[in-house]
Amino acid sequence: MNTYGDKGSAARFFYCAKASRAEREAGCDDIDPLKRDETREDGSPGGNNPRNRGAGLIHNNHPTVKPVALMRYLLRLITQPSHNSILDPFAGSGTTGVACALAGLPCVLIEKDARHFEICCARVQWAVDLRRRLGGEPDLDLSPYQRPARSAPGGGQLSLGLGGE
Repeated sequence: MNTYGDKGSAARFFYCAKASRAEREAGCDDIDPLKRDETREDGSPGGNNPRNRGAGLIHNNHPTVKPVALMRYLLRLITQPSHNSILDPFAGSGTTGVACALAGLPCVLIEKDARHFEICCARVQWAVDLRRRLGGEPDLDLSPYQRPARSAPGGGQLSLGLGGE
């Protein structure tokens, strides 16, 4: 087998630890907490074990939250900020939107699940507020920032653009 002198997998080019709890929960304080594992009963064996993650309450219950550092890295690989908009048709917990907000990139996020859409909106708003507090350039134009009315069934679409579009 010829490996062309290569050692290791593609992961050696970029390593990023999984998203910490603080990163997953950032901006989600106003969302009602849920158990990570609804099948876990209170008082079940292992209930006080710190490794028993299924019994605790969390605000962001999305099962596959990606690290923001990973999304920022991927965005740098594929974008030219003055020419691109990012579309994420499966926004999930909104990590792509957080990375776009921090980088000042326009994006459109779509999520079907209403709970995950609420988490996505909260996390993106947290990132927009953080960028504002840090004085990020270019300024973000929140006029295209859209969130459907509470009565809308299912999820929704979130759009975040830059000024001058």
